[in-house]
Amino acid sequence: MKITVDISENDLREIQRHSGEQKKGPAIQKFIADKLKLAHRLEISRKFLTGEWERRSAFDRKTSQRSCPVSYVIDSSIWVDFFRAASPAALKHQAAKLIEDERAMLCEPVLFELLRATPAAARRNVQSQLDLFPLAPTPRGLWHDAAQLGQKCLGRGFVPAAMDLLIAQVCLDQNLELITFDRDFAEIARVSSLRVRDVDPASK
Repeated sequence: MKITVDISENDLREIQRHSGEQKKGPAIQKFIADKLKLAHRLEISRKFLTGEWERRSAFDRKTSQRSCPVSYVIDSSIWVDFFRAASPAALKHQAAKLIEDERAMLCEPVLFELLRATPAAARRNVQSQLDLFPLAPTPRGLWHDAAQLGQKCLGRGFVPAAMDLLIAQVCLDQNLELITFDRDFAEIARVSSLRVRDVDPASK
């Protein structure tokens, strides 16, 4: 269906800048799709916070190549408290605020950590939520580079969890900030250029 709308030149330039598309038609289409996707994420987040779990159709993962230069990866530690029914309300709302930001991304190691331990009864709802987030590209040399990163850590006297090294290496490769409740990532940042935002969990 085709729709004709009046858009000022200034607004069009802003849409092109935010969408990363130079052609007018594709720029408007992508801008609208991104805004709808964000609204959908906010709605599902509200459902989780209020206990009204409801399945929603997943958006196309092809939108993972976003133009926003300040995207960040949400670590598993934050997602766990967001999905866990027993998490204190203050902690769930703190996690939701980070997750609802349009800059939030996933990476494959985080996705693996979450889905491998999701109970069968919650699996469809969790997958529906995760499918709404762009996925950071996985570097071809991830395993080798993560092992090298682990050796640097060992040289400084600490041994991070293997999955933490994989998550950190994806962020390093893509120059993405990592937001986490896990203080172990601060140790990895001491031997690398990893950008970590170590968030203090809300008090119970």
